[in-house]
Amino acid sequence: MKSINYPAFETHKRSHDQFRKVMFTALAKIESGEEKDFRSALSLAWGWLYSHIVKVDKKYGEFYRGLVQD
Repeated sequence: MKSINYPAFETHKRSHDQFRKVMFTALAKIESGEEKDFRSALSLAWGWLYSHIVKVDKKYGEFYRGLVQD
């Protein structure tokens, strides 16, 4: 993204960084062995990944396609 000057690079990176931070926090709860914590983290991860790929990564793909088609 950086190498092609994607304009939303910093925002995109912050989104990933925040997701990692949330998941590392969830990991401590998961390690406690509580099933509800595992299910909650799994739901959060699935929701974030789906939403991120469908919305945010799609914008990046469109930007990239615009570069290679020019």
